[in-house]
Amino acid sequence: MNVIPGAAPVLTILIITFALYWCVPQRWKNSVLLVAGYFIYLHFSTPELQWKPLIILLLSTGINFLCGKALFHARTPRVKKCY
Repeated sequence: MNVIPGAAPVLTILIITFALYWCVPQRWKNSVLLVAGYFIYLHFSTPELQWKPLIILLLSTGINFLCGKALFHARTPRVKKCY
């Protein structure tokens, strides 16, 4: 039986993520998926390209989160169009 190289770590991460997703409270489920995605990114990145794109990814996630919060709390359609 031929096994795809790298399939075992992905399957392990998938099983752990699935178990954690169903064990944590509702408000933490998205965080579990986010951390699992970052972990897979770090696991399969080459060492020389690992940290710079990760910093950009973290900044992008933070900016999108803050813009989403601002959009949610915006009161008027005019303010919502700004985001």
